Amino acid sequence: MEYIKKMDIILKKAIKDFNNLGWRSYLIIFTIIFSLGGGLGLYYGVYVAMPMLNQYFDDVNHADFTYYLADGNWINQSQLDGLEDLEEIDSYTGRLIWITNLNLPNQRERKFISLIGLDYNKTDLKKPKVYDYTIKSGDNFDPEANNLSVVMDKTFTDINDLNIGDNVQINGLNGAEIEILGLCNTPEFGIMTNNPKYSMPLEGSMAVTYLSKDTLKNYIISYYHWYNSTTAEDLTFSILYFQKIDYNNIVITFKGNSSEGNRAVINYFDNLGVSIERAEKFEDLYAFKYIEVVLRDTKEIMNILLLLTTLLGGIIIYVIFNRYVYGQRQQIGILFGLGYTRKDIIRYFLFNVLVIAVVSIPFGIIVGYTLGYIMVDETMSEIVHLSRFELSFIFLPRVIYIGIFVGSLVIFLSTFFSIWKISKKIIAELIYEQAEVTHKIKIVKKNLISRYVLICLLY
Repeated sequence: MEYIKKMDIILKKAIKDFNNLGWRSYLIIFTIIFSLGGGLGLYYGVYVAMPMLNQYFDDVNHADFTYYLADGNWINQSQLDGLEDLEEIDSYTGRLIWITNLNLPNQRERKFISLIGLDYNKTDLKKPKVYDYTIKSGDNFDPEANNLSVVMDKTFTDINDLNIGDNVQINGLNGAEIEILGLCNTPEFGIMTNNPKYSMPLEGSMAVTYLSKDTLKNYIISYYHWYNSTTAEDLTFSILYFQKIDYNNIVITFKGNSSEGNRAVINYFDNLGVSIERAEKFEDLYAFKYIEVVLRDTKEIMNILLLLTTLLGGIIIYVIFNRYVYGQRQQIGILFGLGYTRKDIIRYFLFNVLVIAVVSIPFGIIVGYTLGYIMVDETMSEIVHLSRFELSFIFLPRVIYIGIFVGSLVIFLSTFFSIWKISKKIIAELIYEQAEVTHKIKIVKKNLISRYVLICLLY
């Protein structure tokens, strides 16, 4: 019973002293929240970036494999529809891709454009089944229009000062003009719209556009008709060939093992006598590999910053709490004199530590999740050209575990040595040291008052 009364007194004093900490208690708590939250935010950002990137590509139904047909090895619609008979295939999209040069007003540098023709008769809601793009502003292209109305990637238009409704001339397509109806992101070209012939990627050097496959095909045939009339070479065979074919690029997702599905598709094309220039796996996609390398390099730096942030927070907490503990020396000496043990004194201080931990660690974890998501969202939005907060939040449970462990460890180590050191002192030392400090403070105050009075008399 006596022990309970003693601990009740200790508890009440601890609560009173914690309130008396004033700005120091808030400083300790906010230091823990932001140092712990900052470290956890860095950790969350490093380890959730790749899952978030994978989730983004899953949302746009990325292709497991992209098949680039060799020059002169295009396929027609009926050959593409034959893929439906392969049980390994989940979905596919045929594309007519035509890359040529582009003339932009008031620009001397040569630009390029990748025209991606899609057949909307085989898609749902005017969206490709594989590598679906998101309209950022404006409208989707009109598949029934006779002109080259397109949806262009927003990165290219922003860099080259193009807007919805602008007309751009395509030099490599007999001077045909495209009309920009809408702006979109380009999932497959998630890093930058750059001319693939450049050894170093140059953002904004190539436009990626989506339009009707039939419209693009008609313009290509018209271009060959024109070219045939200006050259001695007879291109009639080429014109007839282009009239019969539809696609030179196919993107496919598989139901199960992508390697088995890939072999089935290659066998299918071999039976058609169609040569494949290359079959690119999703993990080998330039955009995906580029981000993966960047994130791997960033992870090493972030781990160092995490350690430094935690260490800095621990040092600040130690300095503040150490000053607070030493300010309680005389009171601790009195408690010793009243029969309280060192364990009682340690429990008294540990209560303050517990209050700090209970308040600061949960908020630190929340700050960590928030800061980490904002950081990753900002980075990924720039990379894949999405609006902010469009990417889904991914919950990472180990952030909570690490937050509790690291937060508790930092608080404990930052306060333990101060508590342990002062609990080892004897009563006389505690009272004498506090009395000496009080005496010195009185002398300083007295000197300040004397100086103030002297200054007032002189002036």
